[in-house]
Amino acid sequence: MATNEPRSKLWLPASLSARGFVLFLIIIASVAIPAIIGHQIQLRQATATADYERDAFLALAVSAYLEHSSEPIASQVPFLEQLYARAKRVRWAGIFSRDGVGVELRQRTAVDTDAVRAQVDLNATEMRSAPLRLAGVTSRRFHLLTFPFPDEGMVLAVVLERERVVARPESATLALLAACGATGLLLAAGWFCLTIQRPIERLGTRLKRVSHGLSVINQESTLPKELATLATTVDGACAELLRSRDEVTLLRDTLDQRVESQTRELRVAHHKAEQNADTDQLTGLANRRALDRELPLIYKRQRAARADLTLVVIDVNNFKMLNDTAGHQAGDELLAFVGELLRGTIRKGVDLAARYGGDEFVLVLPETEASDARTVAQRIVTLFQQRVRTLGSSTVLAGLSAGVVSLRAHGPSSWQELMKQADAAMYWAKRKKIGVALIDEVPATQRKASVASPVNQAR
Repeated sequence: MATNEPRSKLWLPASLSARGFVLFLIIIASVAIPAIIGHQIQLRQATATADYERDAFLALAVSAYLEHSSEPIASQVPFLEQLYARAKRVRWAGIFSRDGVGVELRQRTAVDTDAVRAQVDLNATEMRSAPLRLAGVTSRRFHLLTFPFPDEGMVLAVVLERERVVARPESATLALLAACGATGLLLAAGWFCLTIQRPIERLGTRLKRVSHGLSVINQESTLPKELATLATTVDGACAELLRSRDEVTLLRDTLDQRVESQTRELRVAHHKAEQNADTDQLTGLANRRALDRELPLIYKRQRAARADLTLVVIDVNNFKMLNDTAGHQAGDELLAFVGELLRGTIRKGVDLAARYGGDEFVLVLPETEASDARTVAQRIVTLFQQRVRTLGSSTVLAGLSAGVVSLRAHGPSSWQELMKQADAAMYWAKRKKIGVALIDEVPATQRKASVASPVNQAR
């Protein structure tokens, strides 16, 4: 998202090129102004040196004139009075030939001619000025001037008392020039940071925000037009990306909802299909497929927990005769009633009631002893008989036979044996017409024969 940056109140050039040109002017000015001032000082120094040379000759002439003139100074030419003070500073003068022969022209101080000759460059071609050295020590009082005359082969030497004749740049002036140059460079650096570097850094920061969150760049008045154009372009791209992201998010949410809805529908349909695949449509009980899957698991679990498990096999007596005399509709109604009866008897989530065959049903009763299971089976048989009496004479012959086997009481070695023993007990109850029978009520010979026979033998 955009941030509110403080906007600069300073007027700044609109483009980077203009700001760069201003920076160039500041740098040039910071270098050129001290250079021009220094050049002017050098010109003044050169002019002062020329004046120095002229004044030295005039002072020498005046001093020579005054020594031979007895007239008062006031009666002389007016400018001689102005040069009189300088003339008195000429303390020694002499002339030397190229071979070192010298003639002393004037002496008003104890200056040794040989000492001066040793310091004069006899081969010089231009005027020179230097402090005079006396006894190897640079004098702070006297200054030596040499004036070469190449055509005549002579060098004029003049010793003056020190005075501020030559205009030299003083330390304060040099410091001021250095300060001007440094100030100009600092101003150039500040201008660069304020008008070029900082806008670029701010734009870079915003571009980094854009790369992380697709936020829009906030325009600033300090941005050069080149960077403002770039920011506008990036803003347009960000806005388009934001729109695309919103569209993609909406599309993804819509697809997620559709996928979730369809997944839910498929899950429900799958659950229903599994239920239908495991449910007998006529009776509403579990079918043989579900019984064959669940019974081994229940048997294994109960045996591992050393808990009891009772199996009840129920068969409808004379069911084929009922179908032949009363029709299949009556037979289906009777089977549906058995299913309703069993569903109302079992414990939901604990017991399992299944239609094992055409007219055969199985009750799987965990945590139930054989005696309790026999009671449950007897109640089912009795309720069935009561219902049959209400259906009419065509169903009088119908009844239920049930066989009961318990894991703890009868000790079958496998779930298959448990099933076979319950089936054998049911056949014994059917043969003896006693309604319900436990496997231990069946004679040993009959029990072995029934157990040896297949479970799905013909009824």
